[in-house]
Amino acid sequence: MSGAGIDASESIVHRSSGTLPLKHLQRYGLAVISVAVALGAALLLQRFHFGDVVVPLLLFAGAISSWYGGPGPAVLTVLLSLMGFAYFFVPPIYSLRVAPSELPYFIISAALTSLISWFATIRRRVEEAARRSETELRQLIDVIPQQVQVFDAHWNPVFANRREREYTGLTLEEARSKDALARILHPEDREKLDAIHQRALLQPAPFELEARIMGKDGLYRWFLIQENPLRDERGRVLRWYVTRTDIEDRKRAADTLRQTEAILSQAQRIARIGVWVTRPPMIPEYWSATAFEIFGIDPADGPPQDLQEFMLHVHPDDRERVMRETDVLETGRVFECKYRILRPDGTTRVIREVGSPVQESGAVQHFVGAWMDIPTKKRRRGSFSVAKRQCETASSDGKPSSRITRPCTSWSMAGARSSQ
Repeated sequence: MSGAGIDASESIVHRSSGTLPLKHLQRYGLAVISVAVALGAALLLQRFHFGDVVVPLLLFAGAISSWYGGPGPAVLTVLLSLMGFAYFFVPPIYSLRVAPSELPYFIISAALTSLISWFATIRRRVEEAARRSETELRQLIDVIPQQVQVFDAHWNPVFANRREREYTGLTLEEARSKDALARILHPEDREKLDAIHQRALLQPAPFELEARIMGKDGLYRWFLIQENPLRDERGRVLRWYVTRTDIEDRKRAADTLRQTEAILSQAQRIARIGVWVTRPPMIPEYWSATAFEIFGIDPADGPPQDLQEFMLHVHPDDRERVMRETDVLETGRVFECKYRILRPDGTTRVIREVGSPVQESGAVQHFVGAWMDIPTKKRRRGSFSVAKRQCETASSDGKPSSRITRPCTSWSMAGARSSQ
């Protein structure tokens, strides 16, 4: 293939013999030659006493002309066959005169030859339409901005579009080889994909998975692979069409986000800051893990469902003041408040809360804020020591460590005991 051109020899759909690309004169020449060969063979076989072969041979000549030449050469074949049969085989021989008694025989022969020619012509037109559709499909597959590969019903590669070949660096013949997929698929993903293909042979159905595909530079990138079967009218699988979408950048962004969230979570634990998000009218949507620790609530129980339930965790002497302060949010302003909370274990803690509305199109859509746990002197000394150890643990390997979780828990319990 060169540019956007299509090589007609590259076929997706299996065809039997197809039609030869004969020009106009060649097609009519084929009709003349096929009748001449049939008559010559019949005359030759007649010398060996095979006298009943002329009609089958002429019918065969008509089928060949119709198949490869079309309707025009088919009509010419019928006329030449009748003239040749009358001239060489019907008395008086070497004459085109036909006795009235022989006319029904000629009519039947002409009808049979015409019928065969008609069926062959229809078949030829159907195959030409299929070939045109195939060419259009090939062109469409080649220009879409996605990697596409086609497999037969038994997962043998049949075709790979231009974008697929440009990424992998494989030629079309290499992409059709049985080991093509094994050459570009990451070793750790081969067994998983093989298992899916085996299951698809028994229960054909669309499926998708994420796997790493090697490019022509020798580097692997993550792809979303989606495979869909093409079925015939009986439900049998004819082809598997496979699309591959590059998701390497998305995977890296997700990994970066997870790492950032882990760092932020550890920073919140060390600073004893809990983050919250609510929507009007103060319906909680998110509490961070540290927020649950500050209030002593089990994350499995979830945050308070509304403002009234939240106020049950506020010290009774501070509830009226907190209600007044939070009303500021409704006006679209930032608020800050320091108050006491009651934990389920009976201890009291002092926290500082800061909140801010988030507006979209002039309307408040969310409220975001944070609680900072304010330890007593005794708790502050213990908290500082724990925070120092957490920082040392986190910085020892240059990335957040799951080992920090345990000191945070110890810190919370230490704070609970000290406040008691």
